Order: sequence, then C-alpha cells, then structure tokens
Amino acid sequence: MIKKLLFFILFLGCTHDFVENKVFLEPEDDSDFFQVLEPASRKAELFLNFKTIFIINATLLSDKVLESIKLRQDSMGTSFGESMVKDNNLFFMSLFEPNSLFKKFDPDIWTIYVMLGQKKVEMSKVQYLRKEKLWSRFFPYINNWSKEYFVLFEKKDKEMILDYVKKGKTVKLVIANDKGQSSLKW
Repeated sequence: MIKKLLFFILFLGCTHDFVENKVFLEPEDDSDFFQVLEPASRKAELFLNFKTIFIINATLLSDKVLESIKLRQDSMGTSFGESMVKDNNLFFMSLFEPNSLFKKFDPDIWTIYVMLGQKKVEMSKVQYLRKEKLWSRFFPYINNWSKEYFVLFEKKDKEMILDYVKKGKTVKLVIANDKGQSSLKW
C-alpha cells in the first residue's frame, strides 16, 4: 500500500508544468496562413516527350502575403536569413530543372519579366536563397531538388505591378529558358 501511495505521489509530482510544447503546422494545414498564400501562388510545369523541362512555383509577395508570413514567423518565434520585406522583392520563386548543374540563376540561360497588358517590365535581379529548411515552413512547394530565389524589380516597377494587382488587372510573370517558356498570371 505504501509503495502504491509513493508511486502515485511520485507520478503526480512529476507533471511537466515547466515544459511547454508547440507543434508548428505545415503551411497547408495552417488555414489562416494558407488562405492568404494559396491565391498568391502559381505553378507552371513544362514537359516534352514525358520529360520534365522545368517546374516553377512562384508566390507574389503582396503586402497581405508579407503580413501573413510575418504573423506565422512571429508565432514560430523565428526569422529568416534573408529579409522578405526588402523594397525590391516581388516574387518568391522555387525552380526545378532536372538537367541543370547550375547552383545559381544564370541570366544567360533564363529570362524573367512581367507583362502589364502590352507593357514589358524587366526584373532587376534574381537573388539565390540559401537552402534553409525554414523556407519550406512557409512555402509548401519547396523540395530537395528545387532552388529558391527572390525575383527583384526596381521599387517604382514593383509599386506599379502591385497597383495592377490591387486594381484587379492581369499581371503575367514570364519565365523562359532555351527549352521553353511559362507564363504565370495573377
């Protein structure tokens, strides 16, 4: 009886009131976050003769998306190595090309621009992002074979593009290499 009482006291006395656990949901399981991310993201897959030429996922980094990412980031108590709130960042892009040996975006192979009606707006820079597992906590389309980038535009061009989106006008992100071209529309 005393052994049972001691066991009972020890068992109840060993509760873990000093430990707090929190499991972070996958982006697609975090409904508040995913409701903002999904409509801002597009996917293009280009195939030839059942072979993948490239797969591109892109998210338009509008103020609403950046705010949602910040809220998720704060709830996770973490931060990124690269800031997503820079003036020129407009798209987060994940690129998979199976036959590529490149580690970084090669402007001699790839072309990226935005079409606003008949107006062509050239990107200013593509910034390669270090492979951090943290990125996949915000963008569910990242995998072990993709490479991630920010697509940057001059500040005035970024503002003009975001204004098009706010007005409900079509914005087309065109991504091409020597094998093909895809257009993602918002």
